[in-house]
Amino acid sequence: MTRLSRIRHQLRLTQTAAARLLGIARQSYAEQEKRGIRNTDRAARYAAVLGCDPRDLLEFANKKHSN
Repeated sequence: MTRLSRIRHQLRLTQTAAARLLGIARQSYAEQEKRGIRNTDRAARYAAVLGCDPRDLLEFANKKHSN
């Protein structure tokens, strides 16, 4: 589950309702939720609409450490 998905569930919104608030198609929202948000500008835009901190939405890539 992505951070965006967790926030949406906490807000008790459907994907359709979240997409409507953001002014995007539900399919676009569903894809974004599936991938997660890695772009700070997008995180800021979504956070402003969803009423959360952008850092709560950002997904961070897992970095593998080589030995």
